[in-house]
Amino acid sequence: MIRKRFTWRLMPLLLLVLVSGLGGIIVTRYLASTFERELLHSLETVTRTQLIRDSVATIEHAFELAHEGDLLQADKIFSKARDAISGLLLEESTQGFTDDNVKHDFQFLDEAFRQLDTRGHLIVEGGVSGSLDTMRDNEAYVFKVNSALDHYVKAELDHARFVSKKVESLSKTTSYSLALLIASAVLVWLLIAWRLAASFVLPIEALTKSAQALRAGNWEHVVSESSDDELGLLGKAFNHLAKHLQDYKHAMTQKVQVAQRTTQAALNAASDPVIIVDSKGKETVCNPAATELAASMETRDGLLEKLSTHLKDVLQSGVHYLPGGYEHVVTYKGKLGERYYLPRIFAIGDAITGFSGAAIFLQDVTKFRLLDDAKTNLVGTVSHELKTPLTSLRMAVYLLLENQAGVLNAKQRELLEMTRNDAERLLRTLNDLLDLTRLESGIAQLQLISTPVESLFATCAQEMKSILGSKNQTLNIEVQDPALCVLVDPEKIKHVFLNLLSNASKYSSENSTITFYAKQADAGFIRCGVKDEGAGIASENIGKIFEKFYRLPGQTGEGVGLGLAIAREIVIEHGGTINCTSVLGKGSDFYVLLPK
Repeated sequence: MIRKRFTWRLMPLLLLVLVSGLGGIIVTRYLASTFERELLHSLETVTRTQLIRDSVATIEHAFELAHEGDLLQADKIFSKARDAISGLLLEESTQGFTDDNVKHDFQFLDEAFRQLDTRGHLIVEGGVSGSLDTMRDNEAYVFKVNSALDHYVKAELDHARFVSKKVESLSKTTSYSLALLIASAVLVWLLIAWRLAASFVLPIEALTKSAQALRAGNWEHVVSESSDDELGLLGKAFNHLAKHLQDYKHAMTQKVQVAQRTTQAALNAASDPVIIVDSKGKETVCNPAATELAASMETRDGLLEKLSTHLKDVLQSGVHYLPGGYEHVVTYKGKLGERYYLPRIFAIGDAITGFSGAAIFLQDVTKFRLLDDAKTNLVGTVSHELKTPLTSLRMAVYLLLENQAGVLNAKQRELLEMTRNDAERLLRTLNDLLDLTRLESGIAQLQLISTPVESLFATCAQEMKSILGSKNQTLNIEVQDPALCVLVDPEKIKHVFLNLLSNASKYSSENSTITFYAKQADAGFIRCGVKDEGAGIASENIGKIFEKFYRLPGQTGEGVGLGLAIAREIVIEHGGTINCTSVLGKGSDFYVLLPK
């Protein structure tokens, strides 16, 4: 449809171009042929007239020879010149005459030549005397022919000037006509361009305005469907699209509203505080529990201040912060007392679309923390109460073994030694429980001093010498820099290292090698660790080995699973972390990060 309309509207311009082109071609060819014909004719006429003049001069010479009496030579020259002039006049007559004056002058020339020809025959045949009058008559005939030639040439020149003026006039007329056609073509082109612009650009502008209206949210804006061509069909398709988008917007708006109401209801129903922040960490949504907690603290910023570091990491990396231990609990003090919350920070968004914020869940673990404190106090109390009678029982067993109450037989001694060993093991367990209780309750105070790592390792190695020697094990000490120092309580941290070294020796085979190392770590920490060549630990068990009373499946030997739990509490009190990497069949690496 558009192609047909475009073609028909360009048809006048095409006709003007065709007329101008064809007219120019015809006139140009006509002018070229006329100019060529007239120019050639003029050149030939000039050439022939000059030859005729030469031949007339030859006839005049023949007359002179005849006057001198040489009639034979005169006849020969005369005949040749006469034939030449006859042939030239014949050629000139065959060119045709378009001008009457030229034709009349040619006839006059032809008549003058005939008279000269007749006179010549009389002269060369001796029919006329050679007197002076005869010579003057001969010159008169020759003069008449030359005069006729002059008139003929002048007529030809006049005719050529006439043709030249005619060609010039026609050329000017043609130029004016072509200029008029060109001007008409320009006007027609401007008219067509304006009409085409009106028929094509205006609908496109309408589509553009409609698209901009859609982008601005004006979904009711439609395009005029006044034509049935492709642009009209495009306008109809655009209107259908706008209608579908409008319906989709309404449907999505309803879904979003339902989702918002559902989300808000879920947030309101949540008993734990929930806070939503944007990509810059600014609070956007919070539930009543968070509002109530912030109100009790008299400052809303206090809720996020303690989580600022973790929140910043989540917003930058998009990795959720999901702690699982009580060591990550944050405490808020308000009008209602001290409350304990375990924070969870979830990144909102993905790596492709970008992270638009985070959701902070504060799980209220106050009751669990109080229960844990109560359990810790109970364990501490029970352990302390059991320790006194156990000490007395242990002393009595030692007195009996020393024969203070009489001599013992072999069976009695065996039973008492078993009782002594069990008492010692029970006492160690009670001591571990008491230590763990003091650490968890914060009663145990650390005496932090800057301690050289090398001397600390040497002390631990000396105390482990007998245990390692019993299994013929080798201890390699590797300290990256002798100047490395850690800010620790030497006695407490030595307990951690001895526990790790003892475990490495216990769970490694004889004649194996244990590596006790220290090296620089990131963020102002020093990594101290113990590598063994034991059986290793399965990956699913590594996260549990630092829990209280946990023992690996199939593990035999003494111990109730408190050593690593105590070590973890000591390391946390120092502001460090403890962890483990292990490969089954190749050994384990227990390491702690301690501040410099």
